[in-house]
Amino acid sequence: MNNRLDELKHFVRLHARGQQTATGMSRLSIMMGETRTGRLPGLYDPMICLVLQGAKRVMIGDQVLEYGAG
Repeated sequence: MNNRLDELKHFVRLHARGQQTATGMSRLSIMMGETRTGRLPGLYDPMICLVLQGAKRVMIGDQVLEYGAG
């Protein structure tokens, strides 16, 4: 599993440009964040988020969901 995860991290580092980068596949984009951000309110279409390193925190009202790498 770690080999696949390392391959994905390498791919994202090579191809992610800024906040969101389109790919050759329709409706598929990659994104890489290098710093922690504060609360950013927004409404998103349904999506799948792969956390390859670090953590992702999502707040829905007062509920906090945190996801780690892998």
